[in-house]
Amino acid sequence: MLYQNPQYLYLIAYPVDILAHLERHTPASIAKYIDILQTYSHQSHTMADASRPDANRQQANDSAKTARKMYEVFGFRRSLSFYYFAFFAGIFTLFSVYRFQFLNFNGVFCSEEVKNRANHAAPGECHYMPQQPYKTAFLVHLVTILFAAILACVQFVPILRHNYPGFHKRNGYLVTSLSFIGTFAIPVILPISFGGGLDIQLSGWTVGLAFLWALSRAIVNIRAHRIDRHRVWMLRAWFWAGCIITQRIIQMISVKVINSGPTLYVMPCEKINSMLGEHIFDFYRECTVQTSAIVAGTMHNPTSVVEVAAALDGAFGPALFLAFIIHAIGIEVYLFMTFDENERLQKISVERQAKDVQDKKAAAQKANPAALAAQANWPSRQGKWCGFYEQEYPNETFEWRTSLAVGN
Repeated sequence: MLYQNPQYLYLIAYPVDILAHLERHTPASIAKYIDILQTYSHQSHTMADASRPDANRQQANDSAKTARKMYEVFGFRRSLSFYYFAFFAGIFTLFSVYRFQFLNFNGVFCSEEVKNRANHAAPGECHYMPQQPYKTAFLVHLVTILFAAILACVQFVPILRHNYPGFHKRNGYLVTSLSFIGTFAIPVILPISFGGGLDIQLSGWTVGLAFLWALSRAIVNIRAHRIDRHRVWMLRAWFWAGCIITQRIIQMISVKVINSGPTLYVMPCEKINSMLGEHIFDFYRECTVQTSAIVAGTMHNPTSVVEVAAALDGAFGPALFLAFIIHAIGIEVYLFMTFDENERLQKISVERQAKDVQDKKAAAQKANPAALAAQANWPSRQGKWCGFYEQEYPNETFEWRTSLAVGN
């Protein structure tokens, strides 16, 4: 028979699934044939599993056990969360560690000799950045936000939250404080970053304010013992902040792939002079009588480094907006995919809120047991203040106190 040959078992198994779906639309006269095919399908799946070599089955089981051990070591309940954490937190940590070299401002970030373009500021950025207060704000932003980003990745490791709640709490306050300080330094350097145009300042303010708002919401929720909402807003905050990495990728793609032709860009002559020096009048003679010049921004066979700087300046703002939108959508998709985790934390939040109420009642009873007993025995719908009247006016009539308690 066909169904007894393992080579053709799945030829029967999968069509039967379709027939079972259409069973309610089929006449009763052929229902018995569907039952027969479903029986053959069950037998085919069983025989197919039995026909697999033991070595392959053992190898699959070993791989599953290895993966399970890997994410259970860090306290993750599901492999999906662990893989996402390893990917995004790994990139976030590597990016932050790599940017620490920019703290050597004069030796790396704005060095006179460009040893490596990847380890140096973008063309033209070192004209305004060494000036004050831009240099101080840039260094403050780097020191605080880089440490905060690395420590934030540690915050999302479940085993540390479960086994070391004190460390998680103190580290969380440290991360939040550093994040606020680092974000407050951004408006200082926005007017001179990549040209400082309106699009750049608007996109920078949008990301910065959204980041601080999400952090604030996370703090408010955790103080109210809303662990589920705290998780949601912390994930949003740092995933939104991570758009600065995606922004750089989009920026390079837009100037090298999408922008096939030169884009006209207005650039100050003093910034052009910082890049070309005495050769500025060979390319932009209008700088002899004007304070700015029109530059053809492109990275396709540029005639000077000024054209590269103009292309990067023009693409920075739109790239940041697009990256922020991508990350805002992406984190909502992840939260939807892990909705069961949110429900689990919501149950824990309700338990902790109930425990917190009991602890407050116990503390109040310990501080003033007589007032609490009077309040508990008072026949009132809103008896928070009735214990006071019970002590101050013990000889009043019951009817008067009842009407006062219910608000009549």
